[in-house]
Amino acid sequence: MNNRGDGFTLTFFILFFGVGLLFVSESDLDRLFHLWLLLPPLLLLAAGIVILIFCHYSVKYIVTRRWRRLASILLAPPLAAVSIVSMVHMGVTPEWLHLHFDREDYFAQAARLPNASTGTAFQVWDWGGTGGVATISQIYSLVYDESDEIALEPAKRSSGWQQRMDKSLTGTARYSILDQSDSTHEVEVTPLEGHFYLIVQTYE
Repeated sequence: MNNRGDGFTLTFFILFFGVGLLFVSESDLDRLFHLWLLLPPLLLLAAGIVILIFCHYSVKYIVTRRWRRLASILLAPPLAAVSIVSMVHMGVTPEWLHLHFDREDYFAQAARLPNASTGTAFQVWDWGGTGGVATISQIYSLVYDESDEIALEPAKRSSGWQQRMDKSLTGTARYSILDQSDSTHEVEVTPLEGHFYLIVQTYE
């Protein structure tokens, strides 16, 4: 005889998937809402809640012999983890979503840049930062580089490209996206779409 209410459900998968996205998006939450010191306890609280839910309902479904519900909650964490890892592997990250949320506007601005369609158009947008005093800080920038040389190692970039950057960025705060001479300063370049790149500067 089947237990009443015993059926497969997506509820637990959605719960674990949502909490997993919180952890994947922690830097974006910090940048958008300036949580800084509040972020770790908030993430720990979210993790604690889902662990309690997992333990409570696992025991409940074992005692009441609701095996389909038990399978749903036991499979939820690994399925959510695989889904999130697959999304990141395919390039569907919070930064990719950020670009696509205002995709038409960014592409329109890129099309209006000086020297557009000549292979030399370049633009930087400020995407905020994370961290604070006595902590590791990160600065995020969106870059449009029609030549795509921003994605190359500094030693492999052409002299013409470097001269254009020196002319347009020297003396500005944005020049730091090119300067990797400081051992406490790391620059990471990630392709997003087309000629758009995410630049993450990490200061230790």
